[in-house]
Amino acid sequence: MNFWCQRDMRAIVIGDLHGDYTVFDALNAERGDIVIILGDTGFIFNGDEQEMRQIRTLSEKPYLIAFLDGNHDNLPLIERFPAETWMGGMVHRLTPGLIHLIRGNVYTINNQRFFVFGGGASTDKARRREGHDYWRKELPSPEEYDTAWENLIRYDLCVDYILCHTAPTDAVYTLRGSLKHPDEEPLNNFLLKVRRSVDYKHFLFGHFHRDIELPYRQTAVFRHPAAIDLGPSDLVLS
Repeated sequence: MNFWCQRDMRAIVIGDLHGDYTVFDALNAERGDIVIILGDTGFIFNGDEQEMRQIRTLSEKPYLIAFLDGNHDNLPLIERFPAETWMGGMVHRLTPGLIHLIRGNVYTINNQRFFVFGGGASTDKARRREGHDYWRKELPSPEEYDTAWENLIRYDLCVDYILCHTAPTDAVYTLRGSLKHPDEEPLNNFLLKVRRSVDYKHFLFGHFHRDIELPYRQTAVFRHPAAIDLGPSDLVLS
């Protein structure tokens, strides 16, 4: 399926859905746009037939939907879907209209570079069962950190937008007064290093269920979408 834009293209960024498909009804997304979810989508959690039917209905939307993985996504199951190259980076294609943006990749959409790094720690891990509703892959591996940094170096530490599930360490303290979870600190510290090292326009993240602007051109996104104007384009999103 192709999503052809004959007007100014937008990336509409929204926060954690946790399987709530009704959020799409309120989005002002049109044909040719791309909707990006900043993790904890809940689209693929247990992989049952009901989930598969629901994600197939997303292909009926007139726009492409892309998502980062969060701490409440079944990444081992998502990784079983076909991997392919898309806009200069690697993705998992769940359906023709739904893709997973893989940690550490840089995607160039209408000449705008998006660096993506999902993952986060579950504060409710003690109440979950590993392999059932909790997966260790919710946090990045050393290899994923290395690959992400290598990709940023390849782009001369210069991108337009940084999209993550969780936030840099100082932003977490601003939002909460403490770390969200001790296990998440290495990831928070890595994102702080990225923010301090990379030339970027804006840094957006979810995870905290808040909509708020922060210093250093950072935005926590939940239910108030952030619209990024990508300019006029004849690009075919597929």
